[in-house]
Amino acid sequence: MDKIREINFIDAEFTGLNPFKHELVEVGLIKVKQELLPDGTYAFEELEEFELKLKPERLEDANPESLEIFGYSEERWADAYSQYDGLLYLRERITQVDDDDPTTNWAIIGGHNVHNDVIFILTSFNRHGIEHKMNKYIVDTHSMASGLLFGRNDMKSLSLSSLCEFFEVKNENAHTALSDARATFEVYKKMLAYAANPNRFAD
Repeated sequence: MDKIREINFIDAEFTGLNPFKHELVEVGLIKVKQELLPDGTYAFEELEEFELKLKPERLEDANPESLEIFGYSEERWADAYSQYDGLLYLRERITQVDDDDPTTNWAIIGGHNVHNDVIFILTSFNRHGIEHKMNKYIVDTHSMASGLLFGRNDMKSLSLSSLCEFFEVKNENAHTALSDARATFEVYKKMLAYAANPNRFAD
């Protein structure tokens, strides 16, 4: 089994909750290499980080509450990519293919409740006619937490903010894509340590 893998920790912001009506407008990504060491612990190397803004094409369909949550404004999005160009850039950043098997993307997607982000990204690719090789394997910190932390009396919920509080991870710009992606990566590392030694976090 391979002992090194690449994970793209992402967080995305949308103009609403319906992927067939609303649009992807911001993506934060932390690209990391994870290596299993001989002693059974993990080492991480950060390879890249970026924050990508995409201009909405149908702002009239946006949910005002969603825009307020992540701080949308025309000024902040003045230099954003078009939807098509931004999605092309995103596709390149989250794809890692082997020269011997160019049909397969080896880069795993990671995130918190990341299924929703993936659905929006896939829907956006399809809407704009962009071919892609999205990896079907993902690392979801919400799913990890539901298994590792189930039944703890000191867990308010399994939200990213609750996990940050529990694991003492700072997320100073919560609900912005890059900051949430960074926080998710830090929580992921803490959960691996928790799995190895849960007594460190005793009730």
